[in-house]
Amino acid sequence: MLVKSNRFAFVIEKEDKLNNRVLSIEEITSYFQDLLTRGACTFYAIILHDKDYDSNGEVKRPHYHLVFKMSSPKGDQTIAKDMAKNLMLNINIISYACALNFCGAVRYLTHLDNADKHSYSKDEVIYSSEGEYQMFVNQMDFLDLDISSLLNIIKSSKSLTEVYQTIGIGNATKYRWLIKDLLGEIPLNRKEL
Repeated sequence: MLVKSNRFAFVIEKEDKLNNRVLSIEEITSYFQDLLTRGACTFYAIILHDKDYDSNGEVKRPHYHLVFKMSSPKGDQTIAKDMAKNLMLNINIISYACALNFCGAVRYLTHLDNADKHSYSKDEVIYSSEGEYQMFVNQMDFLDLDISSLLNIIKSSKSLTEVYQTIGIGNATKYRWLIKDLLGEIPLNRKEL
């Protein structure tokens, strides 16, 4: 099924046995840097996981985790096919999905919220912008909040701007109606949003 989004979390095996090649982090970075330069991508973060264990205590095969935001919604399969073609990979070594919890996906790169897994260093992450990377690591994801959590944030905040910053949407106007609705402050004129 084709899923369109602009926020993705992919996993790529380091070794492509079918094509008898080993993928380097530099190749992946170059791919995303090209997307960034063309304006197709707005953020990316990449890390090699080579110290993960499976449920039997065996070391997992080395693999890359990629978290990225596209400039506009794209199909996950479309991006995976493009990536496989440009990186000369067998598409079957790419696992792809929309990142419903983008901040959580960024935090997963170093296993920040997974004490039972190997902790990777921030220094091992390659990203397009350190400021954005830190912002995603430090913020919660608005899409993951339940209504009661969101209401608590709203009640404890001093301003709408503080609410937007706390829940990680900046000043995104497309969510202002929801916040104002929860506050009971829906204006009659939608231009006030």
